[in-house]
Amino acid sequence: MALKWRDEWEIGNDVVDAQHKELFHIVNDFSNAYYNGKGIDVIENTLNFLLEYTVKHFADEETLQWSSEFPEYEEHKKLHDAFKEKAVEMAEKLKAEGPSRVLIMRIISVVGGWLVNHVAKEDKKIGDYLNEKSRQT
Repeated sequence: MALKWRDEWEIGNDVVDAQHKELFHIVNDFSNAYYNGKGIDVIENTLNFLLEYTVKHFADEETLQWSSEFPEYEEHKKLHDAFKEKAVEMAEKLKAEGPSRVLIMRIISVVGGWLVNHVAKEDKKIGDYLNEKSRQT
């Protein structure tokens, strides 16, 4: 099942919104690589790219939060840090065990589910804050 982006999840920052859309695309690429019978190298490379891109995205998003004085910055950063730990753990498990159906489904479920939930709920708070802040100036 492909992840679908919704425009209502945009936070109003072009860079972060473009990165969110790209993250959806990369998760779908990871899923497609497995379902289209690609080898372990392609699957691992796609997952590694997803993890690297996520780290860059988190850094950019946290910089935006910090510079705009987002009041929930510390809590939001903790969510990012916890996800990074879980993602690295799953990538290591994939490398050690190979791409079993159960593991791939778990990675897609965890990463995809987290991404949708995080963008739709937590990142939306950033957008709401930035919108409110821009109205006040």
